[in-house]
Amino acid sequence: MNGQLVIVKDITNRPLLRKVCYANEKSVFVTSEKAFELIKNGDSGLFPIGFKADDVFIFEGQSLTGKVNWKKLRPWHD
Repeated sequence: MNGQLVIVKDITNRPLLRKVCYANEKSVFVTSEKAFELIKNGDSGLFPIGFKADDVFIFEGQSLTGKVNWKKLRPWHD
């Protein structure tokens, strides 16, 4: 489990702060910080949600309020 904080773009272009659980060639599977800890500690009732890798960005402490300029964010990579 990776655990890196990232910004994901949801279907309404809203930025969400999430933790990476794992990734494959096309998708990055993320969850909230609270759910990440539960999964890490063995809670099998929770599942990460997959996002297209193109919709996942490196979190560098930037504010997620207001309009986000997605072109200025650095793409996440494994």
